[in-house]
Amino acid sequence: MKVLFFLRSLNIGGAEAFIYNVLSSLDNQKIHIDIVIQTHENKNKQLLHLCAEKDIKIFYVAPFEKNYYKSIKELNGIIIENAYDIIHYHANSLINMVPVICAKKNNIRLVLHSHNSNNNLGGYIGKCLHYFNRFIISKLNITRIACGNEAGCWMFGNKKFTIVNNAIDIDSYRFDIIARDHLRKKYGIADSCYVIGHVGRFVEAKNHKFIIDCFEQINTNYSNVKLVLVGTGDLFNDIRDYVKQKKLDEIVIFIGEAQECSMYYSAFDMMLFPSFFEGLPFTLVEAQASGLPVAASNNVTKQVNITGLIKYISLKESIDTWTKEVMQHRANQKDRSIYAEMMKESIFDINAVIEELADIYVNGEGK
Repeated sequence: MKVLFFLRSLNIGGAEAFIYNVLSSLDNQKIHIDIVIQTHENKNKQLLHLCAEKDIKIFYVAPFEKNYYKSIKELNGIIIENAYDIIHYHANSLINMVPVICAKKNNIRLVLHSHNSNNNLGGYIGKCLHYFNRFIISKLNITRIACGNEAGCWMFGNKKFTIVNNAIDIDSYRFDIIARDHLRKKYGIADSCYVIGHVGRFVEAKNHKFIIDCFEQINTNYSNVKLVLVGTGDLFNDIRDYVKQKKLDEIVIFIGEAQECSMYYSAFDMMLFPSFFEGLPFTLVEAQASGLPVAASNNVTKQVNITGLIKYISLKESIDTWTKEVMQHRANQKDRSIYAEMMKESIFDINAVIEELADIYVNGEGK
């Protein structure tokens, strides 16, 4: 069976994390997967290296917003030349209908995979286009999957869908005291320092300004604290300027792009995750495997909270409420090594997801 993954790019994000975890574990001889993307600006070196290692082809088509008909023509050519059985479309919204058109034109199956519960792309017009295309797709015979319930409802409305969890290789994210010590020494962080962290793209949905405002109050009320931000994105420079404006630049550390995030969870004592919206974030699955407590907005799905380490707080609550939740863990440090085993028994272990995905490809729906 030959499957073609379709997505925007190979950068650092939820869809790319899902793809990396699947390709790492799937037998490429039984189900061969290739990838088609719409830009050459691909920063996920880890995923690119894996593709080269496993002989996974990466094709490029014209971005649909620049040349819609060329994008259709190029994708059609790739499908015909390589005889794919399925297009697996990884999407945050339904603005781009090129893979849908090409799947129907070539009479092959379309697996539409929702990775988010909302999307800012295209503003008001983009959202209207999403809902219009959602209505069109509701009439089609396709396979619908989503990373969580909220993401499925966003993409499919009241149509039936299968939840395929954002699973990880749990062992890779176990709490690692050696990695913790190494990173803290690298960035000049004392063992006694209470480190609050965040891993995520610098985009509006992640609500970085709220993280900075919350940390500003923490720094006012408590000593020996630092904030570590891992990731890149369009708002990176804006947030860095905001930190300077708040005169926090000596105690806020910007890591930038990180291919391997596992060691950062071990270095943190607490994670702040006040997103405006999410699908089912890999970050929180990974954080729990490392035994890391999390203060998250109640916009994040409750399905991800397997360990009880995640505390949900409304963004309407005061900064003071968030600050108290973040800092109460300072005096309540637990044995973090126990949580990986708990996660291995959960729905977020990659081996269970590989089985389900193979079943979807063969039979059209999950078990």
